[in-house]
Amino acid sequence: MSDQTTYSIGCSRPVRNVASHLHLTTNTSKEIKAMSLKTAKCERTGHQVLLSDGFLVANATTGDWSFISLDAEEESYDYHIAIAEFIKSPEALVDWMAHLYEKAWFKPPKFFDFFERFRRENNLFGAL
Repeated sequence: MSDQTTYSIGCSRPVRNVASHLHLTTNTSKEIKAMSLKTAKCERTGHQVLLSDGFLVANATTGDWSFISLDAEEESYDYHIAIAEFIKSPEALVDWMAHLYEKAWFKPPKFFDFFERFRRENNLFGAL
């Protein structure tokens, strides 16, 4: 028996896995449980930290993004978002994204370039 169930976004009922539908998959496998233990390199200290303990930080003067740990030195132009707060719920993610879009310094291409680089540099593939 498979340990995967597919749900449509915003609905707790299982649906068929049809390629034209956007869906979320819950998975109780060891690989997904291990994702919560993933670490990434703090871009200021060089230390490995749990993703869930890290912060997304924007340079509010340039719009550049980085990942830092709690003990990283703070810069005067930093705009911090705790990863745990950013993704604590679907509503929080939507609210944060809309909030960022309202910032004059927010540059969506730089934001998504950061995530592409961050995923590659920290080997954070396989969660989808």
